Amino acid sequence: MSFSRFLFPAALLSFLFIVASYHLVISHTGDVQYYADIGDMVEKARVEEGTTFQVEYPPLASALFFFLRKITPGVPFAITWLGFFAFLITGAALYAKKYLPPVHQYSLGIAIVFVTLLLGVHTAIGRYDILIMTLLFLAWKAFSVARYRDSALFLTFAAAFKLIPILLLPTLFIFVPRERWREVLIGILIAAAISFAIPILLFGFGTTIDNIAYMMRFHGERGFEVESLWSGLHMLFLNLMGKKATTEFHHNASHNNDLGPEISFAASLILMLGLVIFYALAWREARKKPVTDLSKQGMFFFIPMWAIAMSPVFSPQYLLWFAPMLFIWIAEKARAERSINPTLISLATTLIFLIAASQWIYPLYFPEFVEQKYLALTLLLNARNFALILSIVLLWKEIWRVPSRT
Repeated sequence: MSFSRFLFPAALLSFLFIVASYHLVISHTGDVQYYADIGDMVEKARVEEGTTFQVEYPPLASALFFFLRKITPGVPFAITWLGFFAFLITGAALYAKKYLPPVHQYSLGIAIVFVTLLLGVHTAIGRYDILIMTLLFLAWKAFSVARYRDSALFLTFAAAFKLIPILLLPTLFIFVPRERWREVLIGILIAAAISFAIPILLFGFGTTIDNIAYMMRFHGERGFEVESLWSGLHMLFLNLMGKKATTEFHHNASHNNDLGPEISFAASLILMLGLVIFYALAWREARKKPVTDLSKQGMFFFIPMWAIAMSPVFSPQYLLWFAPMLFIWIAEKARAERSINPTLISLATTLIFLIAASQWIYPLYFPEFVEQKYLALTLLLNARNFALILSIVLLWKEIWRVPSRT
């Protein structure tokens, strides 16, 4: 067995060992049990006429939790969840083995192990964002080998589980040759049709629409999560004056109640205006500079990073949407250029701090942070959020940097 073929199963086995070692942690993670509860709510709505359910996740996610609950009756859901996770990573590995160069067949497993150790198993495995991460990885790698239909398919499925990945779809139309846009559209339409058809078949058209309506209402009225950039700056300003922000647990998370809808509107406006500007700049730069394919792929991480940084809602599991892949991209870019330039070094270092600091805030000292018991924790949150902004700047710079000729 060659070294490249050995490395992926070794990474996968190492990660499964981590999962098994932390089984007790996962079994007591609130999100995993909540997924089981959603499955039970869907089952009740299916068998009891006139019953519906209110879930803040998209219908396809509700269908997934119902399916996992249904196929393993009587089995603790934590075990079912671990089995699903192993199936998910194995599926990604099989796709990589069939369609990707050998070097990519083990990169995802290695990156997951690294990020799990930095971010913590509560966040890396105990949330279904691991599914979003895997779909985004497959979308990125399919794009890298010009399998544009597959890339659009995986991106649309990711958006059907959590909405933010839909912001990446314009990137495909920016970088995919115009004569192959049809493949992108086919991938989008197939995934969108499946994403609507499965929930409708499982719990009906009306309940599916109710699920979507409640999801939109739920997230539209949330406000500012305490870990967001905007909440962090507000908390720091008050803490430095010896005051505390008013926090409250609602919508299944801790929020900063002092920040009103006007600031939320302003944050959303900045987010959307930024995206429009970045799309326009990417369109222009991609046609003006000799941008390499590897550089173009950096936009797969840049867009989620910007959206997370500017959003009123920032949960640590969102880092999974870009961090594992960004580590891989940094390594691939250094290998392709046969050098590690200062920007890449700075980006990797900042990314490590960003992830590690997130684990210190949640779950290690989250109660103390919400209570604003120590100024150091508020400072750490703002340092973490600044690290995300710095990572965005460094990544943008690296995407459009033209490698020097040697």
